[in-house]
Amino acid sequence: MRILTLVSFMVFVLFWSACSKDKDDKKEVKAAFSWELIEEPGKVLFTNLSSNAVSYEWNFDDGTSSTVASPTKVYNRNGEYIVTLKAFGEKKIHSVYDTVTVDNIVTR
Repeated sequence: MRILTLVSFMVFVLFWSACSKDKDDKKEVKAAFSWELIEEPGKVLFTNLSSNAVSYEWNFDDGTSSTVASPTKVYNRNGEYIVTLKAFGEKKIHSVYDTVTVDNIVTR
């Protein structure tokens, strides 16, 4: 009887552990970035600070986009641009945005 109880318990533990959530499901995707206006007129360096993402999608608010992790963007006009970053995980997506101010383009 002890052997039957022990075997039943082992089978229960085996099935229970097989049904638990994957550890990857616990990884939250978080989109984050910083930006810096550099010396060249209109040129912005974006630094991707996202975590647990496998791919990215940037929207630069001027009709252009990128899938590069940390892109550099050259704007043609001074102004404020709402830049959006989407970070894609295995099963989840997170997005974040920030207003980028370009004010170093000299116009004549």
